[in-house]
Amino acid sequence: MKKIAGIDVGSYTARMLIAEKHEDRIVPILRMRDYINIADSFTEQEIILDDATKRCINVLNAFLKEVKKNKVEEICAVGTGVIRRAKNRDDFIYQVKKYTGVGIIPISGKKEAFLTAEGVIYAISLKESNFEIVDIGGGSIEFFIKRGKVILPYSIPIGAAVLQNRFILTDPPLDSEIEKAFLYIKNLLKDRMLPNKAENLIGTGGTIATLAAICHRIPFEMISPENLNGKRISYNQVKSIFEKIRHMDLSERINRFGLDKNRARVIISGTIILLSTIKIFHVSEMTVSLSDILEGIILRAECIREGKRDEK
Repeated sequence: MKKIAGIDVGSYTARMLIAEKHEDRIVPILRMRDYINIADSFTEQEIILDDATKRCINVLNAFLKEVKKNKVEEICAVGTGVIRRAKNRDDFIYQVKKYTGVGIIPISGKKEAFLTAEGVIYAISLKESNFEIVDIGGGSIEFFIKRGKVILPYSIPIGAAVLQNRFILTDPPLDSEIEKAFLYIKNLLKDRMLPNKAENLIGTGGTIATLAAICHRIPFEMISPENLNGKRISYNQVKSIFEKIRHMDLSERINRFGLDKNRARVIISGTIILLSTIKIFHVSEMTVSLSDILEGIILRAECIREGKRDEK
């Protein structure tokens, strides 16, 4: 048994799972998350600005207090989303290491898809030979498609925060902004030649967890793998929520649904991605998994630590 802290430093949030790793299972101890909003400070020249680096350092230092308190033996931190694309990612990683001691390992979109799938498969005891996993993040979307022994990982370099910053510029958004965002995502997904029919679609990520909680009337403070993993949400349920939130401004989305400000800001763009994904796979509903790459990091910490840095 070994205590490991798995950390995902993403485009919008930094998240940590502290767990005991046994031979064939992991026992969660503590989960933490906070917004670092790197995508908001990611320039057109693909540079992470200093303010985002400082936010990341502050959040990781807060995580480390719990790491110390729980006597964690190993920290395994990965960088995803816009971090892997940043032209100054080495400097970003150096600064974080200098002021926190945490060494972030940037991973490719394909490896992110694999690690996410590891976490999902483990958490919901997935046995089927054919399935599809989609992870909607702040800076990228990952797909893991399995058809028997054939595995197809995909990564698309746009997520809820990036789509928001690019298309949803008005609050509440204009119909024309929403139409452009839908068209953009539709074309991106078509270009990836994804299967046009899902066998068993499973979704993870902040947007999906939030929408599932709304659909199942789960208070946000009660969101956990125990309460969300395995829940089903339908296209019609998500579409119904979307038709309400698209006409609300930020304060209305916060007050009506109890969202925190950061999630309320990107929930429209994230829902656009989810609706487009469900539609392109021609299914009426999907399974939800709050467990994701964090569990995958814990399960595969040794491989991540010993592996070389991935390319973008």
